[in-house]
Amino acid sequence: MNADLNTLLDFVKFTHEIRKIERTIYLEDDERQENDMEHSYQLALTTWFLIENDKLPLDKFRCVGMALLHDAIEVYAGDVSAHLPKYDSAKRKTDEKQAVQKLKRRWPTFSSLHDLVDEYEACQTPEAKFVYALDKLIPVLNIYLYEGRSWHLMDISLQEMKNIKVGKVDISKEIKDYYQQMVAVLEKQPQLFGKT
Repeated sequence: MNADLNTLLDFVKFTHEIRKIERTIYLEDDERQENDMEHSYQLALTTWFLIENDKLPLDKFRCVGMALLHDAIEVYAGDVSAHLPKYDSAKRKTDEKQAVQKLKRRWPTFSSLHDLVDEYEACQTPEAKFVYALDKLIPVLNIYLYEGRSWHLMDISLQEMKNIKVGKVDISKEIKDYYQQMVAVLEKQPQLFGKT
């Protein structure tokens, strides 16, 4: 065993850095936005719940691990809302690839983290597709539960929200089914959106 307190302190500091990354989703009764740590924990717990509840044939460890770390690269690359033009930019993609390399250099002995980051970024396995798609569904569920607050603040219409989700929530059949159910609910509640 190689107990190195400085390495442990640096890793705990890294978790603080994750917590400092703000997302565009505003919390229900707060003036602050959710952060990556809150989002990743919610995604991991929801991932675990769905795998067991829906009896999905997915590797729980890999899925929960990917959910916990899927946004860790944002410590280096930052978070960009899918509603902003720079979301699909080549620069953002390059920044994220460089962030993956920085993560690997900073934690060279954390091989399972690197394996899961690579798996999530490649988005080829059923586990990666499931976590990726659920990551795109969770904000919709949260904003719905928060009575459309972020859609109003960003002046987003239902159609704009649906356009952003194309090719994302539908890469996992299980998540696509939940998304379609949620869209049916949202279509009956246009008041939740900033514009129609």
